[in-house]
Amino acid sequence: MGFLFFRVTPAPRKTAMADVLEIDARNTFCPVPIMRLAARIKQVEIGDVIRVLATDPGFKPDLHAWLKGTRHELVSFTHVDKVLTAEIRKTR
Repeated sequence: MGFLFFRVTPAPRKTAMADVLEIDARNTFCPVPIMRLAARIKQVEIGDVIRVLATDPGFKPDLHAWLKGTRHELVSFTHVDKVLTAEIRKTR
């Protein structure tokens, strides 16, 4: 399978660069990846980035619907070797 990329936006300036938090939702199915993301994003600060790894093909449309409803920002999305990787920035 090929690569699938979306526009990458620069991170907002912060005093200290925050680590990217990672959620490994590989080998889980809908709605688990989105539920884990929704729970974790409540625990981080505005501007923080969360990376989600998933193998469920339904994650991509679920993520886009969730982002539309929550208005958080998709920083990047790739699909390599059956692993979908999304980086989401908390915006509010």
